[in-house]
Amino acid sequence: MNESTLTGPDAGADQSTVNARVNTARPTVNTDPGAVNTAADPAALWAAAQCEALPDTFPEYGDAAWQELPPADPGRWAAVLAAAEAWRRHMARERWLATLDDDAWQRETTREAADALRRMRLSLRPTRAERAALARPLAPHRLRATAGWPPVAVPGKPGCYLIHEPAPEAA
Repeated sequence: MNESTLTGPDAGADQSTVNARVNTARPTVNTDPGAVNTAADPAALWAAAQCEALPDTFPEYGDAAWQELPPADPGRWAAVLAAAEAWRRHMARERWLATLDDDAWQRETTREAADALRRMRLSLRPTRAERAALARPLAPHRLRATAGWPPVAVPGKPGCYLIHEPAPEAA
């Protein structure tokens, strides 16, 4: 089997992920260089051609909505075709993974988790705009002493402190 048919967006996806993607969009020839090479994959081309005559959306194979469809409903066939294509891609990836050495297998099977972790770490970093907003000086404000806190040292005036004085009670 050609290795290019074993890598791509659906190569490592689980059955439900692929079904959800297939259920909402028809398979098409993908021009993404990292995607499954459908030109070298006659089964993928056949599945894409079959989907042209089928409904755009359909229930997942085997679920309650699928079971309620009449036997001749095209949505039934579309779900079966989507499940078969997802299983074919899954098994092709499993066969490919079995040919890898331990280090390559570890790298390939943890790639999605590593990418997700990398994206999460990047999302926690402040953006340039956020850093610029934090670097702007704050507007001057008036210092006030607060009840229960120690005296506040006044910047630029050594030995000068603000002390909280309770407001006089109205009689």
